[in-house]
Amino acid sequence: LGNLAANSLTPKIFIANTWNQINNGGFSQNGSKNILTFKKSLDLGHYGEICITSVKSYADGLIIGTSKGSVYLYDGNKLTGPIFTAFDGIALPITSIIIHQFLHESESYVYVSTDKKPRLYRSKLSEISSNSSWLQVGNTGDLALSSGGAMSLVSAFNKIFVGCRSSKMVRYERFINELGLESETVTSTSLVNQNLGLSETSLPSVRTLAASDNQVLAGLDGRPEIYSYVETSVLNP
Repeated sequence: LGNLAANSLTPKIFIANTWNQINNGGFSQNGSKNILTFKKSLDLGHYGEICITSVKSYADGLIIGTSKGSVYLYDGNKLTGPIFTAFDGIALPITSIIIHQFLHESESYVYVSTDKKPRLYRSKLSEISSNSSWLQVGNTGDLALSSGGAMSLVSAFNKIFVGCRSSKMVRYERFINELGLESETVTSTSLVNQNLGLSETSLPSVRTLAASDNQVLAGLDGRPEIYSYVETSVLNP
């Protein structure tokens, strides 16, 4: 209670590290050679799917999202699903999948974001295979628009960050309020004008997000730039 979080969005320099392949077919390490093998492990075309748009690993295998809004589970041998389909008048492609547990919660949840309409859905990880466990959350503001898209997800600072089209960064929070009830908030920041110093007719999407070193990093579509979100605690006057 005596602290106030100060938020900032500042440009960062991004340096890409590259791996150099040697010895034709592997990477050398202590005189050894790794044989690289790639083969098809799964084909969702048999389920009428066009493409896989997101994959998240967890203890029991993979959570897979598709362009038709379907979510599947794959344990390395068996494919299950679709266990859930994101649909709001139209099928909503799954853009990102994360697993997150808020501080007041006793278990982890799976969150998926969608394109065509920016939506956020979640399910208890322990009940992920049950369709009835999936619910839409944060259905307000920039996560309730009739067009656009939520393109990326990452969790940090006990929040879920949602990168959206039109240069929007959404922060989703869940907490216990003063009445002892669980509440949620959706807060949006526009990564244009005063934050970037730019005035453009075309607003890029927040295409990718990552959490590192007590900051959230955002990559914008169509620009070779990385921007960061930092929270700093300061004493109340």
